[in-house]
Amino acid sequence: DGLTVWGKSEDGRVTAKLAPATGNYANSQSFGIKYNADNLNVKAGMSINPSAAATVDGVFKYGQYLFGATLGYDTAKGALSKYGGGVSYSTSDYTVSYTTENKCKNHVVSVHHKVSDSTSVAAKVTHGAKETEMSVGASYKIDSDTSVQVRAASSGDVAFNYVQSIRPSLKLILSSQMDTTTFETAKNKFGASLSFTP
Repeated sequence: DGLTVWGKSEDGRVTAKLAPATGNYANSQSFGIKYNADNLNVKAGMSINPSAAATVDGVFKYGQYLFGATLGYDTAKGALSKYGGGVSYSTSDYTVSYTTENKCKNHVVSVHHKVSDSTSVAAKVTHGAKETEMSVGASYKIDSDTSVQVRAASSGDVAFNYVQSIRPSLKLILSSQMDTTTFETAKNKFGASLSFTP
């Protein structure tokens, strides 16, 4: 708990070597403060280069409720660059949340339910200016070291994860994602990764 002051400076020449495909080689500097308490987290920052912009994020907890908001201001344009907020309510086995994003143009409602110690289900509806999408998902712990996750969206995307703990600090993750509206090979993705937690 308490106040933290932070700062960051990045050399564009280093960025160019690490990620040459981005084409973003400008130097960048930013600084800010963070404040953490039992029921309040606030972060405020200011970027100086390549453009001056300020951001403020905050989360406040009251009982079983969480209230959050984000705000961004572009000093070059003299206008808000982003704003949004959200609220959630949680119990021992349920979490219901509502958030608004992209200058309140997108609205997201989600529900998470812990059915048992091994099974959880969730659903999310996103309503934007152009479309509305719904997704549902579930996770199941086969045993203490193995779990599976599946997610399906109204757009036709279906994703599957298999997570295996090899050691307490090492996990193997096998993933796949498919577009069920077309079975073109190029749109289907398969992958494997190792996750290490020190």
